[in-house]
Amino acid sequence: LTGLQLYSRYAFAGAICCSVSHGILTPVDVIKTRIQLDPATYNSGLIGTFRQVIAKEGAQGLLSGLGPIVVGYFLQGALRFGGYEFFKKKRASVGLGMRLHQIIALPFTLLQLPLLSSLAILPYAHLRPPAFVWLLSPPESHIGRSRSDFQARH
Repeated sequence: LTGLQLYSRYAFAGAICCSVSHGILTPVDVIKTRIQLDPATYNSGLIGTFRQVIAKEGAQGLLSGLGPIVVGYFLQGALRFGGYEFFKKKRASVGLGMRLHQIIALPFTLLQLPLLSSLAILPYAHLRPPAFVWLLSPPESHIGRSRSDFQARH
């Protein structure tokens, strides 16, 4: 295999791995977000909050935001792993020796791909329930409000 067939396999493998690994952790992310946004209600730790969410919303409450997570990390994994293999091969073919490639080009590739792949998932991150709306809002909007009050209004 060469060219597009080869790199699409790398991209697909990365896409599957990233979407599955992040999708599996969605319930933990939901619990963490609930504790951050409403510590007065969800104050019984990880297991207690897990039970509270299931009691209130059923098991599907633990999968809130799963769709955007899977789609977003599918794209990120495809770009990151497919891009890594593509750029690694391109930089190695420029004429650098393998040792020089490992010292100079490989770190550059490793730095640029997370940036590009993270930019690709930004639209999907905004489709998820707002975990950090409070933190990103202007400080003057915090006066006299708790985090849960703020989330209810946004």
